[in-house]
Amino acid sequence: MESSAWTSAAKDAVFLSLFTIVPQLISTLLTKGGTETGVLQTIVGFLIWVVKFGGSIWFLYRCMKLWAADNDVPVFGQGMKICLFSSIICAAFAYLMYAVLFPGMVETVFAQVTEQLSSTPLPSEAETMLLRMEDNFAMISFVSTLIWCIICGWLFSGIISSSLKRASTPFDGDSQTQDDELL
Repeated sequence: MESSAWTSAAKDAVFLSLFTIVPQLISTLLTKGGTETGVLQTIVGFLIWVVKFGGSIWFLYRCMKLWAADNDVPVFGQGMKICLFSSIICAAFAYLMYAVLFPGMVETVFAQVTEQLSSTPLPSEAETMLLRMEDNFAMISFVSTLIWCIICGWLFSGIISSSLKRASTPFDGDSQTQDDELL
């Protein structure tokens, strides 16, 4: 049964990660890798974020609810397994996005940051730090996305699991019936 839990979590994680990957790809293509956005792009970006956020929570809820209906085990662990796999997939996509798909986007953003900071004299250590961050941005994005998604998964799995069915306790239901069962 434990291997089926991991298999089910891996399958659900693929679909859950699509709620992050597809909107991120659409948003990146809308801005064409740049940071300048108009009002329409901002509104569309916000709507994409709402769909991404709401869809992710809804899909995780759906997966955990189906798991709870089929299994008489706590669902928090299953939600965390789904979120762990989804976090790995999303972090890998973030790495691929900045390292392979849109490497020019990192250069564009860091060039804009450097241009904005050029009016203020920066110490040489700060410039060196910015250059090192630019060189390692794909890996920084991988690690930060992985950590962020795991934390969000832990949080939402906890919230969702508390709203789903639990094993009955002596404090649930009709107290008279439970007293009769104890005697």
